[in-house]
Amino acid sequence: KDPLDPKTWDKTWAYLKELDKYIDYYPSGTGIAFREMGEGTRYILASHLGWDVNQRILGTIPAHFQAFFLENTTWVNDSHFACIPKGLDKAHKELALQLIAWLLKPEMQAFNYDNGYFYPGPAVKNVPLSMAPAESQANLSKAIRKDLEEAVTKYPSTTQLDAEALTLACEMWDRQVGAKTK
Repeated sequence: KDPLDPKTWDKTWAYLKELDKYIDYYPSGTGIAFREMGEGTRYILASHLGWDVNQRILGTIPAHFQAFFLENTTWVNDSHFACIPKGLDKAHKELALQLIAWLLKPEMQAFNYDNGYFYPGPAVKNVPLSMAPAESQANLSKAIRKDLEEAVTKYPSTTQLDAEALTLACEMWDRQVGAKTK
């Protein structure tokens, strides 16, 4: 009902409980799930673009493995924020603002392409892959597929839940669904 309030996700929790009947256990981390997929002991997993691309570059999963996108997908953007503590004196606040401005420059943002973990990359516009380090360009050119690039522009995006709602969603997941770990 309210995408920002896990207490109202009745249909979602019911759907996840139904799926749970067919899940042997839940790995304790995404890296483990991808390793199992690469080893052939897991056949499907939910992921985000960065994990998918990065695990192909690292060789955890084969390049030929396929991905798909659910209808009406909305990207939930990962949250990397720059914060300045309250109470800084003027000089330190100015230094912090200068650092943030420098980090947001296109030439610095180009490093966010990395080995795909932050795909689709920079937090600012107009930073093409051609600005990234040569190693990143080479790795990403092998791992990025046309369907990924199309999906980035096709589907809307939103920020993740605030800390309180995210904590509640995780607690509800643990209580209602995801307690089965190996």
